[in-house]
Amino acid sequence: MTTAPPERLSDAELRKLATLLWRFAERDLDQFELWRFSVRAGQVFINMARQPDLGATPEAYDDINRFIDRDERPNTVNG
Repeated sequence: MTTAPPERLSDAELRKLATLLWRFAERDLDQFELWRFSVRAGQVFINMARQPDLGATPEAYDDINRFIDRDERPNTVNG
């Protein structure tokens, strides 16, 4: 028996995810974190760092500031 893939994130879930990632980066991230986990299609690798990947520019990344709950980040510089 196969199970259906999970539903896409709702807008509220996406905002919560972005806000939690922001909070982690603001309070816990030192230089970088390398994470991995498994999904139905294989493994997913996440690199969270204070610098772009080697050879990438900041413009290559999707800016998710618009999803971050403003009440959580009252004093940020870039967003």
